[in-house]
Amino acid sequence: MSKNKSVASIQTLSRAMILFDKLYDSAVPLGVNELAKQCDMNLSTAFRILKTLMQGGWVYQCEDDRYIISPRFSFITERTGFYFALKEISAFTMDRITTQETQAMNLSVLKDRTCIILQQSRTTKLMDLIPPVNSTLPFHASASGKIILAGLPDPLLRLYMANMNFESLTKDTITDHAVLTRTLEVVRQDGYALDLYETMENSVCIAAPILRNDGETIAALSFSGIIGAFDQELLNHYLPVLRQAADEISDNLFQTYQGESIYYSNSR
Repeated sequence: MSKNKSVASIQTLSRAMILFDKLYDSAVPLGVNELAKQCDMNLSTAFRILKTLMQGGWVYQCEDDRYIISPRFSFITERTGFYFALKEISAFTMDRITTQETQAMNLSVLKDRTCIILQQSRTTKLMDLIPPVNSTLPFHASASGKIILAGLPDPLLRLYMANMNFESLTKDTITDHAVLTRTLEVVRQDGYALDLYETMENSVCIAAPILRNDGETIAALSFSGIIGAFDQELLNHYLPVLRQAADEISDNLFQTYQGESIYYSNSR
């Protein structure tokens, strides 16, 4: 590669990083004109960079032609140990709470447009109705899936909803777009989600978000495989314990990655 081509490649990469930073820092989707202006680059350069990032799966173009960061970016940090740290740090809290409550727990994250179980703590019960680590959970039926969906920005949520497979797993599974939309609105308001016999007969799950320091959801923590009838009394018991555990994991993760992780950076 010639010296001129090498310099040009470095300049292009630098511009792409500047543009990507602007998208990452923005609380709302941005259009190509606005990005070009903020990044002090010409319109054609900004447009070309955005198309390249889209092809790589790093950004999404919304219905109104503005752009947002894609979920794939979250998993860059796996290479620097973020998700390894999340998995390891959460295990201490989850094991303690499972022993305390005699109830299995799952920690789930968004990966490759699916909701997967990253970590779990299990009981010694003969009946332990939870899938193993690395299993995928249905967004529309599982409590963790609903937490992940509710934590997405609206433009990205609409993309997920538009491509949702509303498979009926039990007679109680949500199979209607409008019903799930209303359910997610309630999840956002209440700060927790339920799976009331929706993925498996006779099994209930309750999930709460694990948040980064700006309030964005990075994972879902759940009590999983609660067998039998579920009422308000059980919800009143489990929900505070679950929320406290989620906060503890978030706090421990923040202390580990303070000043280092993109998840916990207040400024860039």
